[in-house]
Amino acid sequence: MAESLANQSILLNKDEHKIILSVDPSQKSSQTSLAVQRLQEAISSRFGADVLLEFASFKGAFLTPYKHQQNQNNNELKNAVESIANDIKVKEFISSLNMTIIESSIKPR
Repeated sequence: MAESLANQSILLNKDEHKIILSVDPSQKSSQTSLAVQRLQEAISSRFGADVLLEFASFKGAFLTPYKHQQNQNNNELKNAVESIANDIKVKEFISSLNMTIIESSIKPR
């Protein structure tokens, strides 16, 4: 719950007593009172002091940790698909055995 909220947020500002986050507008449902409470407890525990957690609106592109991970996964998949499609042995199989590549079956490491 707290992890999901953190993954859908961006850090706007931080000092020794306060952290200001903004939640991706499309993920506002993850900002429940229980999730906020647990995230604040986790942050305070991590820093070893009480830290006030505030939320503010943000106008701009939201590159949350979750979206960043999605972008990385998409890039890895794109690179894997290109690598397989450009592999000489794969091209030989495709031409000699009339095979096709099923892109949905490709899972990058």
